[in-house]
Amino acid sequence: MIAEGFGDQAPAASPSRLATALAKVEPLAYTRDATGSPVLLRDAGALARATTVASALGTSSADTRLKMPMCEEPDVVLGATTLPCVVRGLVVGRSLLHPPDGDVAGAVEAAAKVLRGSGEEEPSP
Repeated sequence: MIAEGFGDQAPAASPSRLATALAKVEPLAYTRDATGSPVLLRDAGALARATTVASALGTSSADTRLKMPMCEEPDVVLGATTLPCVVRGLVVGRSLLHPPDGDVAGAVEAAAKVLRGSGEEEPSP
């Protein structure tokens, strides 16, 4: 897992040590190949397990955000936590579930447009 903003102290950093700072934790699941080199696991099950572990770090999750990697089954990975998640720079959490205008469908559609990018066509129904 990666704790951003700590330089050389990143491996020792935990959300509890941040006091008033916002912690962004990126839960990544790795294994080692036959040569001993690390290999990122991108399957939903491995990422969901890493997400569960990352969600439990520290004594409080009040100022912790998870920076989620993209995968084929984001609903499985995002379902492994109740923490706000950042996906491609977009915070997925209360802002989508409880938008100021109450239009959840509109908020999700606006977020989907951001994730798809302005150059891509929308999928047909």
